[in-house]
Amino acid sequence: MIDLDAEEIEHFETVLRVFASRSYPFAVRQTLNATAWDARSRAQHAIARTMTERNKWTRGSVRVVPERGTTRVSAMEAAVGSTETYMETQETGGSKARRGRHGVAIPTSYAAGQEGARPRTRLPRGRNKLRNIKLQRRSFASRGRTRAQRIVASVQQAIKSGKRYVYMDFGQRRGIVRVLGGKRRARLKMVYDLSSLTVRIPRRPWLEPAVNRVLGGMDDHYRKALIFQLRRRGLY
Repeated sequence: MIDLDAEEIEHFETVLRVFASRSYPFAVRQTLNATAWDARSRAQHAIARTMTERNKWTRGSVRVVPERGTTRVSAMEAAVGSTETYMETQETGGSKARRGRHGVAIPTSYAAGQEGARPRTRLPRGRNKLRNIKLQRRSFASRGRTRAQRIVASVQQAIKSGKRYVYMDFGQRRGIVRVLGGKRRARLKMVYDLSSLTVRIPRRPWLEPAVNRVLGGMDDHYRKALIFQLRRRGLY
């Protein structure tokens, strides 16, 4: 069986090539650019749906480089992608290594106001953002001989100083903790987990699925571009 859409497209292409050959490259250019912009839109939708964004910058980083100049069809190209290198890591996966003495700072669900949520779907709240946290300076005089003693001493110092964020080593877990309450009923909430020296970033494709999807509809863009040029030349 012959696909009627394919047969129609082939007919439009033949007419344009024969009776208005100079218009044909414009139809190809329009097709490439329309497909690239369509891929951008779908990629941005995937980012908004699957990623935790700090702001709209990530979606805005997805750009299109359209075909503009050449009339040589074989040399035409349109590109779509992100200007940010971290989006390549999101696409293909990777790892993040620690910087400095401690492990990679992984925000907890408590930091985002989603205590108990698995997984966390929001970013840390204002006061819990890493750049806003001022850790108390540890006093040598307050250090205990055992880990438990050091934890108690750190909690007491945090309450006394009013600086409620402190780095604590619990043995298997280490991180930045917020001290709540007073001396009698102090509570500890992990804000950033620093237990891991490296963190694996799972592959979260946002570009490849968008491109694959729009390629399936490229024929429709091509058909519309051919009709547009045929109408411009009074051939349709």
